[in-house]
Amino acid sequence: MREPWPADEKLADRFVRCDDGTRGGMGVVYKADDLQTGQQVAIKFLQLRDDRTASGVRQPTREDHGRFSRECRLHQQFGGQGVPRLVHQHLTGLRWYFVTEYVDGLDLRKFLERNRPGLPAVASVIVPLLEVLDRIHSEHVIHRDVKPPNILLERESGRLYLTDFGIALPLALEATRYTKDYTPGTFGYMAPELHRGERNPTGAADLYGVGCIGFRMISGEPVFTGDDVELMRRHREERPPLLSALVPGLPVPIVEITDGLLAKDPWDRPTVSEALVVWRAHLPLPGDPAPQPTLSPDPTLPYRQDDGGSVTAEAAARTVSGHRPRVQRPPVGGLTRSGLRALLEAASHEVASGAPDHFVYELGLLLPKADRRWPGDLMVTDAHLLVARAHVVRGEEVAARQAYRSIEHRLADGPLDREHRERLASARFGVLCAEVAAGASGAILAPRWLAETEILLAVTDRQPGPPCAELCLEAGLDIRELLEGELADPESARLRPEVTDLLDSLPGQN
Repeated sequence: MREPWPADEKLADRFVRCDDGTRGGMGVVYKADDLQTGQQVAIKFLQLRDDRTASGVRQPTREDHGRFSRECRLHQQFGGQGVPRLVHQHLTGLRWYFVTEYVDGLDLRKFLERNRPGLPAVASVIVPLLEVLDRIHSEHVIHRDVKPPNILLERESGRLYLTDFGIALPLALEATRYTKDYTPGTFGYMAPELHRGERNPTGAADLYGVGCIGFRMISGEPVFTGDDVELMRRHREERPPLLSALVPGLPVPIVEITDGLLAKDPWDRPTVSEALVVWRAHLPLPGDPAPQPTLSPDPTLPYRQDDGGSVTAEAAARTVSGHRPRVQRPPVGGLTRSGLRALLEAASHEVASGAPDHFVYELGLLLPKADRRWPGDLMVTDAHLLVARAHVVRGEEVAARQAYRSIEHRLADGPLDREHRERLASARFGVLCAEVAAGASGAILAPRWLAETEILLAVTDRQPGPPCAELCLEAGLDIRELLEGELADPESARLRPEVTDLLDSLPGQN
């Protein structure tokens, strides 16, 4: 039976209403059947509540229309890989709405009301949440409302989706702001800088929300309690309790990363990549048993059932720039070193051609499994460096810096032999390249490049390997160009000849 749409019968030409709708801050969302595709969809109408009016709603303002349009565009931009895809939109006339794919499942708030997940299940929520935030941040967008009701777990697959981009903020300077008089968000999950009214937050604000979610999932309690005024004060000023004080026996890295994500200063919080290094170590592996007691939905399912290796040989066997790498097909359901090596070679050709695409994407998907299977392996480190380099080639400075910093963190306490030291230097030069692209000062970057280059030349008898040498040269040339543009700065003037002399002494520069 077709249910009529409120004040808009024309929708019935394509969409059949299935429920009474769920109200949120920016509107009401209905589940419906799409007659064109046969799939279920979610239809969000712009409908703003106002208890002061007889109808209980108010007319949208220009700012409301702007926020709603932006939310629609962000679903179109990010749909897939953890964000519901946009299906249809109608952003004109009196009745604005857009349509996305429907996620049949529970939001994380309802899930936690019914379940107390163990650490592998918590990791199975936190890791995909961090991954989707990493993708959004790499496109210079901040979600600003990371909280359990905006996280959906699909019932059948256990996969995670991040929803409700109604207050998301593009970081571009020309981006229009549609929340001019207040900083939006949900008090129990807002970062301290948002509570203080920060108008230009970074992705670290979203990571604070992740920290709050991880704390809630592990301890069973929110970080802070109280009314709105008390929550604002406590999140701004009060140090949160350590998880280890509430849940004895937790792994130290989990306690530390959660506490780090809840730091008051956004610059003190770890990056997405650093958080992923910790949390991925606690994901379930293929073939692991289901959680007990049973979880519904089960967020561990994608990791327990993921074969992790079938794509490797198929992807690496395809032709890249006329070159067909030799491939040894891995056994079904397994990831082999030969398969990873072949994919790494294929992805290297993509990056060298200036067009990172399918193989780089496949390599990124397999890295978490490779990390767990061969921790500290140099070939796996090379794969991380290549994925970071792909971010640079694509102009994704934020993602590149996060990726290189994560590699630097992983290698910082490793052995001091030449092979490890070259890879550590590559990560540090990559960070410098990303910071140059982000507009850092040459006077600040130059001393770091000079020190790292001197160490590298000493460790390698002035003959570093090609990948590291190329990154060293690229970072040095970029920094020298910055120094040349800072003519009025005495420190830049002092450093410029030092950088030039060292660049001229590098192998192959004479």
